[in-house]
Amino acid sequence: MITLWEATRRVAEIVGDLYGGTASSITGTSLTDNGLGAFSDGFFTDGVLWLEDGSGGYDVVGISNHSGTTLTYTTSITPGVNYYALNANYRADMLRSTVNQALHEIGWYDAVDTSLTSVAEQERYTLPSNVGRVLRVMVAGNTSAPYRWVMHTHWYQDFESGELVFDTDYCVSESGYTIRLRYEAEHPTLTAWSDTIMTHVDETSLVWHAAAYALRMRMAETKLDEPFSRDLWQRVLGKSALLRKRRGRRDAHMGGW
Repeated sequence: MITLWEATRRVAEIVGDLYGGTASSITGTSLTDNGLGAFSDGFFTDGVLWLEDGSGGYDVVGISNHSGTTLTYTTSITPGVNYYALNANYRADMLRSTVNQALHEIGWYDAVDTSLTSVAEQERYTLPSNVGRVLRVMVAGNTSAPYRWVMHTHWYQDFESGELVFDTDYCVSESGYTIRLRYEAEHPTLTAWSDTIMTHVDETSLVWHAAAYALRMRMAETKLDEPFSRDLWQRVLGKSALLRKRRGRRDAHMGGW
């Protein structure tokens, strides 16, 4: 599981001149690193800075000034000595957007909810707000483990009222039995830099797909005036497609007969 902070940093490694350094001194608004002297003054001005505090605090901020061996910025955390800097070709909000675009293109995945409990002969149940299109309904055969789930085939989803409805004469006859829903879910949009990407997502494929989006946005901004960006975009697209093809499929889950 990786954070939005890490995902955008990895995208930056692919698309730009990302520099990873270690600060020799840090104040509330600036850091100093002798390694920055290898770049011309202003190289990172208006660029992006990845900071972490070593205790789970993350921030990605704009660089207001690069002068000699010093970067100036504003952050809400007390940064540690390790950092990453990118020049002004990409913005933090742009990189966040590309990761979210790539996540949403992955599409729906199967999720499970077990928060509903049967009420004897009740036809309608209000679905939890997180539940999307229901694919399967199962009812526990026992009130405790082992539950011995039984698939229910006489139900429909009322999208207008947001309810699960059992057909008349096919309601669960007793109270206290867990109802298990398998439904379509979409990865939530990531906003905070500490937000994590769900474990079902292939991180490497996601990062390369997001990088393709970032390069496309860069080409739109420059009106295709950067041949390097066009060439890199083509290579990144190829890599992204190859990673998708290489994803394996699990063995079939056979019945007990």
